[in-house]
Amino acid sequence: MSDLLFVLDTETTGLLSSEYRCQTRPVQFGGVALLSETMAEVSYLDLLLCPDVWRTSYKHAEKIHGIPRARCEAEGLSMAAGWAAMDAWMSSVVQQHPGLSIRFLAWNAGFDQGVLDRWGAAAAGRPGTTKGEPWPDWQQGILDAPGGCLMRMWASYSSIIGLDTKKSLNAAVEALGLDPRAGCHDALEDARLAAAVLRTLWERENDPSTMEIPY
Repeated sequence: MSDLLFVLDTETTGLLSSEYRCQTRPVQFGGVALLSETMAEVSYLDLLLCPDVWRTSYKHAEKIHGIPRARCEAEGLSMAAGWAAMDAWMSSVVQQHPGLSIRFLAWNAGFDQGVLDRWGAAAAGRPGTTKGEPWPDWQQGILDAPGGCLMRMWASYSSIIGLDTKKSLNAAVEALGLDPRAGCHDALEDARLAAAVLRTLWERENDPSTMEIPY
């Protein structure tokens, strides 16, 4: 069965921890939609967001993604408006590709799902303290992403082929000879890099003669 894959990424106000779990919010969302039959990108979304709460340690997060709080407050969508924009985008893509099964993927799915849970709760005016159910597993041949986690897919795949590499997105990009990102993290760029890792492995598994990967 064909799938409509949404590969998502977030940049946030900080890490998800037990102490600050309900206070962590996204400051940027990036997503790309792929068709599993070809792994072609058919749509994308890039949102700058303005959180309703801020971590006191936000400067640490800013050093990673380079998004100043002042920019979010001046240009970012509110939690509710941003959530509505994301929902409208996904709904539009689904309507353009009817009959496909929908799957959500992210490099570190557990983290991004947790951020989205808190974002959705904030958009609805609810406390963001409840963790949602894990995303459905996605599998195609040897490629297996439990809970939609592409990092776990990469770890499993590299173990099967005997490749000793780290689980980070940068490590996968380097191992596969893909163009690396430059500078700070960016949600849309990272979503596209994660999608590129998936596409490269998919191409290798579907037609090994067309793809030489420099391990």
